[in-house]
Amino acid sequence: MLNVVSLEYLLKCSKKQIYIMKNLTFTLVTALFTLLSFNASACRCAEKDSLTAERVQEAGAIFTGEVIRVDQDKDTYTETIHIKITKAIKNVKKGDVIQVKTSMSSASCGVQTSVGQVWYMHVQGGTDTYRVNMCNRKIMLSFDCAAVGTDYEDMERKQLKERQAKYKNDLKFISKNS
Repeated sequence: MLNVVSLEYLLKCSKKQIYIMKNLTFTLVTALFTLLSFNASACRCAEKDSLTAERVQEAGAIFTGEVIRVDQDKDTYTETIHIKITKAIKNVKKGDVIQVKTSMSSASCGVQTSVGQVWYMHVQGGTDTYRVNMCNRKIMLSFDCAAVGTDYEDMERKQLKERQAKYKNDLKFISKNS
């Protein structure tokens, strides 16, 4: 019965109405498919919370350092972070300035840094070519009031204490397992 009613309805419709209904149906189906398959981020990794000996071994270098410059390359959509090493843990020397590449976008797993921030990082690569992304272990160790604004200072201070505790635990773990 439903098919007969639909067929009778379609026969009464003009060609223009049928064309509009077909396009509307196609558009709705396409929109529904797009919404169901949509993922908010192209970055597919999540940093594991616990540090393991394997993760330490896989790191090309481990250090704490201050961001002294960030260069953007809009052609390759990458940033080169210039970091002065303040604590050398693996494969770098204190006082050296190294260059670490990352994507300019967090959606592409890039790590967003600013001049003056102090970071603890496990990076990939070696010697002159280091890379970091959201999958690498990294902890911002500095307080960045400018980034969060005065309304969020208390929350940022609390989070900074948590990050510093995680950093200290990492250092203990690395010294015990090296």
